[in-house]
Amino acid sequence: GGDLVAALRDAMRIQSTENDEKLTAGKASTIATAAVRAPLARHRRLARRAHPRGTAGHAALDLGGPVPSTERALFLAARRFYEAVRDTPEFASIRSLTPEAVTVALARLDTAEAAEDDQIRESGESQRATALRQTAEQALRAEAAELAEAVTDALLDEPQLREVLGLLER
Repeated sequence: GGDLVAALRDAMRIQSTENDEKLTAGKASTIATAAVRAPLARHRRLARRAHPRGTAGHAALDLGGPVPSTERALFLAARRFYEAVRDTPEFASIRSLTPEAVTVALARLDTAEAAEDDQIRESGESQRATALRQTAEQALRAEAAELAEAVTDALLDEPQLREVLGLLER
């Protein structure tokens, strides 16, 4: 039983650590995603002024609709937008969207994608740690139930001792 208790303590410690890492990764991902979302929205507004609806630039930069709300869709839209601006000379005329600004935006996008991947990985590790803790807890509960049954049988004629041990009659 002592080994099972130690295994459960270890599993609980690991689960706690993994949950903390998951929360930290989630915060980092949220911050990195915000660092992509706000500039992209501003840059798309500027691009819409330079390339109104119906122009080739509007279609090439995919300026229709709002900025995507999910992280993966946001990252995909941002990568398409900034790479199109970087790779197409006619888009260089968009005010405040200098080559340096595009480079910074793409670097922030890389950071946000890495943070999202880290969050997904940490979430998986946290789920695995929770499953291991549950398995360790089930093993300990099964052992404790077996021990309680044996003690109850051994103290069949001693109801006060069973009560002291917490083995109450129901």
